Amino acid sequence: MSLLPTSAHLFGLTFAGIYVGSLYVSQYGRLVFSSSSTSPKREEGEKDKGRVPPQYQKGRDDPTVIRARLTAASFATFACLFLACAIVAHVTHGSVTTDSLNASIKDASSLLGLSFPPLHLSSLFPHLVIPTLFLGPLTAVLINYLPSITLDSTKFEFSFFLPSLFPNDDDDNNNGSLSSLIVLRNYIVAPITEELVFRSCILSIYLLAFPSSSSSLTPTKIILLSPLHFGLAHLHHAWETYNRFGRTKTALKRAVLQSTFQMAYTTLFGALCAFLWLRGIPDTTTNSNLDTTPSTPPTTRTYTVYPSRLPSVYAPITAHIFCNFMGFPDFSGDVERGQKRWGVAGAWLVRLAYLSGVARFGLAVWTQEGRAGW
Repeated sequence: MSLLPTSAHLFGLTFAGIYVGSLYVSQYGRLVFSSSSTSPKREEGEKDKGRVPPQYQKGRDDPTVIRARLTAASFATFACLFLACAIVAHVTHGSVTTDSLNASIKDASSLLGLSFPPLHLSSLFPHLVIPTLFLGPLTAVLINYLPSITLDSTKFEFSFFLPSLFPNDDDDNNNGSLSSLIVLRNYIVAPITEELVFRSCILSIYLLAFPSSSSSLTPTKIILLSPLHFGLAHLHHAWETYNRFGRTKTALKRAVLQSTFQMAYTTLFGALCAFLWLRGIPDTTTNSNLDTTPSTPPTTRTYTVYPSRLPSVYAPITAHIFCNFMGFPDFSGDVERGQKRWGVAGAWLVRLAYLSGVARFGLAVWTQEGRAGW
């Protein structure tokens, strides 16, 4: 038994709707902005003219909003996992009985990519694919940590490496407690819950539709289509941008441009994580001496894209945390920093690192030789 692709698309939208919708269920998780008529205007020429001042808004970085949304996202993730497990159990085992409950849970766990990877070196390689792409920014970081060749060797500049870890907003309430909440959201709760929902739950449903004889799904389509749910789930940030900047035509234009870029970036990132999830970990039971010819084959044998591989959510989680930590690569800025620290040699070293990282990443993703070992 398998799902139709249309059903997989609908379930994907359902999971995305549950996750994003949960952020707005509680009144404490909703954003609040004063109207432009009651908000004081900034002085002429002041930065971000027309933007609603922080004291007249309750944005996504407000402590109350963060706490409410962390709680909501956690509950929504558990709900999505429960629903996904129920769908997997129904499709793979039909009506679940007491006798088949353990088998259903085991198969659902494997199909959702929740099984722990085996303890050998090949399980580590998937976690290094995304950092390889960031070889250029990482080289700039290394140069920044090492002594300068031309300037004061005791002067180190750490601020550009951790811009989002220690936020510096205009809000006077931005204290250590708020910074801790932002760190908890950006590097722990958000990456884990988003990967569990948008990779484990959604991709597992697509795998249920993949083996169908009437299905037009291919591995490439699964990798490219499933991240659209992830990209669309970030469009709700446009509402905050539009309100923060005064609900004007300029604010609308800013919101559209930022949201379009964010959707494109998150969709591309989602495709990479989908590939990592599907590529997963080695199936160490493939060569087992156990009899694997029952009337109903195990889920991990039937619903898979890559032979001898099991889905795994752990590499996408580490990739998500890493990308949130590093931010979007700033090529010109990194080259400038390399030149500032080590002169022309530093600038060229950063350029070569960028080129090498992209090339090595391409080999690891697109060629069979590059994927050897993982």
